[in-house]
Amino acid sequence: MTDLPDGWVQARLDDIGTWGSGGTPRAGQKEFYDGGIPWAVIGDLADGIVNTTARSISRAGLEASSAKIVPPGTILIAMYGSIGKLGVAGIPMATNQAIAFVQAWESVIDRDYLFWYLRSQRQSLIRAGKGATQQNIGQAVLRNWPILLPPLAEQRRIVAGLDNHLSLLDSMERAVTSALVKANRLRASLLAEAFVGRLVPQDPDDEPAAELLARIRAERSATIPKQRTRSRRTPKELAAPATGVTGDDYQQETLPL
Repeated sequence: MTDLPDGWVQARLDDIGTWGSGGTPRAGQKEFYDGGIPWAVIGDLADGIVNTTARSISRAGLEASSAKIVPPGTILIAMYGSIGKLGVAGIPMATNQAIAFVQAWESVIDRDYLFWYLRSQRQSLIRAGKGATQQNIGQAVLRNWPILLPPLAEQRRIVAGLDNHLSLLDSMERAVTSALVKANRLRASLLAEAFVGRLVPQDPDDEPAAELLARIRAERSATIPKQRTRSRRTPKELAAPATGVTGDDYQQETLPL
């Protein structure tokens, strides 16, 4: 890439930190689970600090699998399904194999700069996913992913600017959400008031609805023609020829041979 700002350089994610991924102890081995080691899965990632996990593993489960304990500050990124979903370890924890982690080299890159850069690449990472049933990326994709690196001091200024602007956007989002809630309540209130006669002033010169309805019914009754009463004929009468004789008085004539 050309025309980079002064002091910027293009690198790969493999150039800015130590990468790895976790593992899962064998299922069905009760002694491997519900121990004292927090064990993060993709469902624990919510683009923020991860201080708790839904599940935990034991020391035996850790040693019997490829799971590894990562220190606080490690960036976690989902490789399967919800590709690009992020978290930052708030406590020492292990992860399963669906999560890659990177410990940023602080002499090269600001951790928050890396976090927001990865967040900006989510849709591109999703498009890079492979797989018929479940999209996924591997560590090789992440390690070779390009990144533009400004000087460290500029990285921190960028992060500070992002924090300010994102805080403003969060405030705007909360205000919009609150306004939508109020608008929905007002709409419901207006509808309720409208149909019980409290939305607009009553005019004493208006024809009462009861009288209007009675008049309309009367007018409709006057305009609807009376229906003729249909004569009822027995099945025997319906089957007889049109001779003018009906009912029991009818006798079929004998035809001459």
